[in-house]
Amino acid sequence: MDDQHFDSLARALATPGSRRRAVALALGSALAPLLAWEDADAHNALVACKKKSGKQKKKCLQKAKQHNAQHVLEAAPPPAGMGCPTQCVDQGPASCGMTGTCANGVCQTYSSSTLCRPASCTNGILTLAAACDGAGSCPPIQRQPCPNGNCNAGGTACGPCGSDVHCGSGRWCDAGMCRPKSATGAGCSGDTQCLSGVCVSGTCCSGACSNDHGTATCAGGTCSVFCDELWGNCDGNASNGCETDLNTSQHCGSCTSPCRATPCGGSLNPGFMICDGGFCLCSSA
Repeated sequence: MDDQHFDSLARALATPGSRRRAVALALGSALAPLLAWEDADAHNALVACKKKSGKQKKKCLQKAKQHNAQHVLEAAPPPAGMGCPTQCVDQGPASCGMTGTCANGVCQTYSSSTLCRPASCTNGILTLAAACDGAGSCPPIQRQPCPNGNCNAGGTACGPCGSDVHCGSGRWCDAGMCRPKSATGAGCSGDTQCLSGVCVSGTCCSGACSNDHGTATCAGGTCSVFCDELWGNCDGNASNGCETDLNTSQHCGSCTSPCRATPCGGSLNPGFMICDGGFCLCSSA
């Protein structure tokens, strides 16, 4: 309050019946109804100042108005804009509400640098950490699945995968890290690394490719089989490999070479045809 305002206050207080007006001058009309200023000493001092003159009057009024100002500030709760109410209490950082401190007549709230929700992880679902918005609120909860499908031991963050199951569809677990499965034709070292679920000779294949009687390769994502001696891929299906024994009467030496079923050896040494080492031979009775 400046000197001019104080002088107005002093003149008001020196005039009988004007105390309410003096309060309004000191603190504003909004607070005047709240006060009942009955400081007789202060009032009498101001009346006494009126009887003085010159420098003595000036010093007297200066001392009186200082006393009055202190009295007013201590006598009533300050209004909005001039102080904080008594209910300005610390609500805790998790609330993002009041900090328990007052500045410029306003209860202070936790700043945007205050952590109101720490990160947590349960059943492979991560709840993200959050900071106060600076306006008294903690942002809504945000959750997301862990990329590795599980949480760390402390439940505070996502953890490493323990198996392919932790990684979900289209991913596989590689030494604790989930990685995307590879497309057909890409390199691999196991079936679970391929989108097709088939890894043959270090390459992801478009379909099943096995061979119990030979070897199998995957070129450009397509399975090819190479059969052992006297075994053949007679049905043309690479997925079941070399399924046909080529040392039988039905398939002797090749898929299309059966041994004839007619007698052999003539009347002196009659017999029938058998497959021996991939060749049809006459075996006597």
